[in-house]
Amino acid sequence: MREHFSPAPDFGGEQHGSVQDRDLLVRMTAYLEQLDLRVRQGQGWFIFNADRTRAARIAQYLLVALRSRPITLSHALMTWRDFALNAFVTEVALPREERDDPAPAPESDRDRERQIARRVSREAYWRALNVDVLILLDLAPTHTHEVAFLDSILTSRARLHLPSVLTTPLMPDGLQHAMDAHDPTGEVWGRIWRQMYDTGLIAL
Repeated sequence: MREHFSPAPDFGGEQHGSVQDRDLLVRMTAYLEQLDLRVRQGQGWFIFNADRTRAARIAQYLLVALRSRPITLSHALMTWRDFALNAFVTEVALPREERDDPAPAPESDRDRERQIARRVSREAYWRALNVDVLILLDLAPTHTHEVAFLDSILTSRARLHLPSVLTTPLMPDGLQHAMDAHDPTGEVWGRIWRQMYDTGLIAL
């Protein structure tokens, strides 16, 4: 039986959206009408040129469809700000504290705060890694630890055949430049692009 949901008129906020907005709406509607199959295939999205307003409209459209399924698909919605904060805690702050203060000591308020931060970061990491559909909005890396953390999450999800939906305000060359500027290996952009190109849909 075919699922029905109410689409937004467009993703650009205009009554008559751009050609790209209208094309994205048509393609995403078809995607969501076969959502269970697409998720089983690990098919996600890489959407460029999506400012915050456009990204929020796309996310709302996806969430309505995800929440209306007869069989629930687990999903997580993260903004880049939250993702970057978790990347900092996981990749920088906690390892630095453990390196600078390795000796055991009586538990203090600082220790309890550290345990809470570690638990919250671990839960966010495992959720991003294991949900059926990860929606990550406003991707715009500005630090090395963000690029490394993103690479780790997306590579693991691709290995598990779990779809990711990424939006970024940048165009492909702009995102490549941002990643390359903070990637000492010079390999992350190529790996992420290949993974998303091979398993997902691309839109501008």
